Amino acid sequence: DTQSKNYWASASPFSITSYRAGGTALDLVMKNNDVDQLTLTQVSGSGITTVATGTVFANGQERTTALVLTATCGTTGTRYQYANVTFVYTKSTASGSTQTGLTQVGQLPLTGACA
Repeated sequence: DTQSKNYWASASPFSITSYRAGGTALDLVMKNNDVDQLTLTQVSGSGITTVATGTVFANGQERTTALVLTATCGTTGTRYQYANVTFVYTKSTASGSTQTGLTQVGQLPLTGACA
């Protein structure tokens, strides 16, 4: 779990500063580590229902993103692993340019124990 948490805490442009899975919910506290504004447009991964969103993150801003799991996490303490976590986003620069359809794919799964 420590390796996964350390990886996600330092990921870029989006990091996950904390996460919690319980029931059919996976809550991610995400942070924009980019110098520009990012708009999260989609989140997907194994065991995660693909979700479309339009959540705007200013530079350095943290927000909680609630996701739905494809199956119940399990009883408290049951181990979980969600791999191929993918963020699709749009980048808006201060100069007014916009890049759409950018992708960040996690190199390590989110792992932990069900709450």
